[in-house]
Amino acid sequence: MNGIRIKILAALKSGLFSNTRLPVLAVVGFVILTPALQRTAGAQGSRTLIKPTATLTAKAAVSRTPEEIDQAKTSMGPVQPGTVVPSFRPTTDASSYQAAKQAVATGATARPATSAPAPLAPPALAGVNFNGVAEGTSCQPFVCAPPDTHGAVGLNNFVEITNSRISIYTKAGTLVKSMSLNAFFGIPSSAATFLFDPRVVYDRTWDRWVITADQLNTTSTEQFFFIAASKTGNPAGAFFKYEVDMDIFDNGDIFDYPQVGLDQDAVIFTGNVFNSSDVFQYAEMFAVAKARLYNGLGFSVPIFTGLDGTLAPPIVLDDSSNTFLVAAPPAVGGTAITKYTLTNSSRSFDAGLVASTITVDSYTIPQNASQPGTAAVSTRSTRDSSTQARRLVIRSGTCTLSMLMGFFPHPVSMNSTPMRTRSSRVASSSPAAVRMTGTPPSR
Repeated sequence: MNGIRIKILAALKSGLFSNTRLPVLAVVGFVILTPALQRTAGAQGSRTLIKPTATLTAKAAVSRTPEEIDQAKTSMGPVQPGTVVPSFRPTTDASSYQAAKQAVATGATARPATSAPAPLAPPALAGVNFNGVAEGTSCQPFVCAPPDTHGAVGLNNFVEITNSRISIYTKAGTLVKSMSLNAFFGIPSSAATFLFDPRVVYDRTWDRWVITADQLNTTSTEQFFFIAASKTGNPAGAFFKYEVDMDIFDNGDIFDYPQVGLDQDAVIFTGNVFNSSDVFQYAEMFAVAKARLYNGLGFSVPIFTGLDGTLAPPIVLDDSSNTFLVAAPPAVGGTAITKYTLTNSSRSFDAGLVASTITVDSYTIPQNASQPGTAAVSTRSTRDSSTQARRLVIRSGTCTLSMLMGFFPHPVSMNSTPMRTRSSRVASSSPAAVRMTGTPPSR
């Protein structure tokens, strides 16, 4: 087939190229580009051009009404309890990760702990505050660790999403609706179909909600990623639902830790890719035009692979033609972050991606956190709690990002994270124009 391989699931045969919306599950196909068209890197000074490696094609979405969601909530019935523990997937190989941890621990000087610490005072919180879903009930009947809490605020509601539940509140804290992610997406609940790594974002420009969740591999060549876009600004209302097979090369790869961002015209998705042995391969990114996603239309978009791990997509608050995505490679004494500049994000195959390296103050992954009277608490992997670029906001052509970085911790209470946050402002005019604020790691 001249180097072109096409993967089309069975249901794709009905209505893929039709303009008629069909009440069927959104199923995707992939076209793998010929070697001549695959990812190439061309040096442009300190900038590297990234070309897509594959095309993701999805048909028209399923419409999920509030009534259907409520019916699924009551009709699925209970499943057998179990424990779901995600695999430990650092974005470096295991030996390098352990060596980095050891290097940080060797130079650590912990602050002394008091023998009888005083009870912690309630935190001082300004404005409206209320408790979200309890960890013990967020994942019933399973036990999830960690619960992967995420949330977003809209005009009238706050939406909290966890492993594996969505909870909708008024801004005053009144619970409007709560259900499992399986009920929300209409997926029968079991350990094999467990939904995890959820995200929710609110698009204040178009008054829409975007909710995503990942699923464990269903076969050796399939892993589904679920996307839902609200039809209105009511998160308890109707949604368009897409089901995307992210094993794009049919090789058992795992699409992990997906993240969601927005610019003026597109919704941006990123995730880490691991092979079937849980060895990190790369991060990948694709963007879908809001005009299609918010109307339940099918889409065909390029996928960019081979990117740095745990790539943070932005929430863009202006109409800039450039969209920045940032990754902080895991390191001990790291001094550079990678900025990806995305252009024409909503125009499918006119989309472009350019990588550049930005020098920053030294950062490091964290050592394990010491705890009074017990063993140190793991600060987990480079995926979820170390040098990750987390919150990324773009306004007036400048992106502001928050990075979690390790420091040498003193004893902390349970559920605390031995991290400090540093914010950077990266100007669009120059890859080297970066201003750092916050407290650097201390020794």
